[in-house]
Amino acid sequence: MITCIDYFAGIGAWELAAEILEQIYGYQVFTTYQFAEILLEAQQVLRSHYSLIPIHSDIKTYTPPQNIDVYFVSHPCTGTSNAGKRTGLAHPESNLWFEALRCICIGKPKFVVIEQPEGFIHRGLRACLGGLRMAGYSTEVEIISASQLGAPHRRSRVFVIAHTNDLSLQQREGWKCWDEQIGMDIETTRSFGER
Repeated sequence: MITCIDYFAGIGAWELAAEILEQIYGYQVFTTYQFAEILLEAQQVLRSHYSLIPIHSDIKTYTPPQNIDVYFVSHPCTGTSNAGKRTGLAHPESNLWFEALRCICIGKPKFVVIEQPEGFIHRGLRACLGGLRMAGYSTEVEIISASQLGAPHRRSRVFVIAHTNDLSLQQREGWKCWDEQIGMDIETTRSFGER
C-alpha cells in the first residue's frame, strides 16, 4: 500500500480523489498517514471524514517520519495565483513552500506531487524545481485544465511530479511517462462519467 502525507490538506481533496479511484478500479490507491493543516474549519472537515488520520496543525513545527512514499503539497497560492497578490513565494503564505521543502529534505519520500495554479509558472516554479533538485529529486511539470477532465471550465493547474534521483522508474515493467499515464486516466475518468 502506498502511504502519503497530505501537506496543506484543506478538506482532503487528494483523499477524495483516492476514494473515487477506488470506486473505479476496485482497490485502494493510497492511504494517508497524516495531514498537515492549520485552518481550524478545514481540520473540522478532515476530522469528520477521516477521524483516524492525525492532523498536525502547523507545518513550521512539523517533523515528518521516514518511509512515507508520497508527499502531496498544495501550499497556499495567495502569492502565486493570477487572482492573488502576485508576489510569488515572497508572500508569507506562499512562502510556506519552503517549510514543505524542509519536510521533503527530512522525510525523503520517494515521490512528491505539488499542485498549484497556472500563475505558479511565473511566480515560484523555478525556485520549487531548484529546491527539489538540490534535495535530490528529478522533476516533471505538467499543466492540466479541468476541461481536459470533462469539466465545463478551463481552470488550469500546474503539477510538479518529483521522484528521488535513485529511483529507476524506467526499469520497471510497464512504466509509462506522466503524460501517457494521465492520458489513460483521463480516458478512464471520461468513460466513468458517461456511465
